[in-house]
Amino acid sequence: MQRIWVDGYFPNSKSWVSVGRAWRGLGMQNVLFGNESDGIQFGVPILGTHLTGSGFWMASTGDGNKESIYGVAAWGAVGHAVDVNFAYGKSSLDKGEVNGTTTYAYADSNDGYKIKEKTVAGSKNARSYGWVASTGINLTKNLRFLADYSRTDADFQNNSLALRLNYCNTDLNSPGTYQLYTRYIKYGANGWLAGDDEWNSIWNGTKGWIFGVKYVPAKNIEWETLYSPQVRGWSQDWQYDRKLFRTQVDYYF
Repeated sequence: MQRIWVDGYFPNSKSWVSVGRAWRGLGMQNVLFGNESDGIQFGVPILGTHLTGSGFWMASTGDGNKESIYGVAAWGAVGHAVDVNFAYGKSSLDKGEVNGTTTYAYADSNDGYKIKEKTVAGSKNARSYGWVASTGINLTKNLRFLADYSRTDADFQNNSLALRLNYCNTDLNSPGTYQLYTRYIKYGANGWLAGDDEWNSIWNGTKGWIFGVKYVPAKNIEWETLYSPQVRGWSQDWQYDRKLFRTQVDYYF
């Protein structure tokens, strides 16, 4: 069991809390943070609005990671067809501080090429905080536009942009439903805290397009396929193109 968490809801105050190891995100498209994490998050209604205010502390479960993120967020409807989502996260590490350790295996040529492990210091933390501003707009009944912009205090490539246009939507209870989407991404190398890589399709320091389709062939089954022409390291000397084709089937139970 890789993820175990507990959700609690309090009907009198309409507040909630989530504690444990779970997948958590910040921003509508998880640009600022989108990872499996250990931590806690809570939400409370903001009186007089349709917004939810939230506080969080969470640490990505990546191997050797010693960083945790804490901060505040707010999201909800601000009009008939407009939603917003804001979040601010602060790192437990200072800017320039070394983030944990990295362990890797290698063949030792001085000892009969035996496989050994070596642990080295992790990379220096390029940023100490970040924020994201997102909006979702229902242009028509079946057309929805999403925009996320995130920024950190890094000295190099410190912002990220994600735009998305959805046509229709899937319903796990309705076989035959589908969604078509187009995305434009421009992620800075240090423009997030721990952004979602969309099953290894979006890396930091990447810009390009994503064209995808989701389809429900049977109840509780969703099939997604995407194609993405993109540039890795788009403002650096070592940049290169890559073209991706990804397909996966999810079963919900």
